[in-house]
Amino acid sequence: LGFRKYDSLLGAKTPAVHTRHIALLEQTLARIEATPEALFTGDAWLDRRGMLAHLRMELLFERDLRRWRTNPQAHTGAAIDSIFELLVRAGENPAQILPAVESRLAHLPDVLRAGASCVERPNPLVGQPHRAILQRRRGVSRWLGNRTRELFEKPAPTFLPAENRRSRL
Repeated sequence: LGFRKYDSLLGAKTPAVHTRHIALLEQTLARIEATPEALFTGDAWLDRRGMLAHLRMELLFERDLRRWRTNPQAHTGAAIDSIFELLVRAGENPAQILPAVESRLAHLPDVLRAGASCVERPNPLVGQPHRAILQRRRGVSRWLGNRTRELFEKPAPTFLPAENRRSRL
């Protein structure tokens, strides 16, 4: 699920980062398409087809539709999701990742500022609450940060007795 050394980091996606990502997607797609399909059989052939489909879909949204320019949720959602993923990974012991969550919360205003710099033509039908978050980025970070300790001091909710819990794959 990732390297622990990156837990406390939260990168800001500026227009330059998106431009480099698009170039990497194009380069990767070209290299895979240049590899003869006949070299792949069975599962490897299916994996190649899946990877090609994924890269083409990413290019559709990143390069062709430029969703990162029109969808504020692409920026606010990624920032909040990165914190949520840490909580999920921590499981029933969220206190172990408290420093990482606090660090990401501290980076949140910069991430949201970078996201706001990307959005040129917000789609009026998408992400109204996220647009407000981008405009009030400092307040959101402060609000979340003030509640972090409170969240981590409470025990994780248990909905079923331990003997009735099942792990799901």
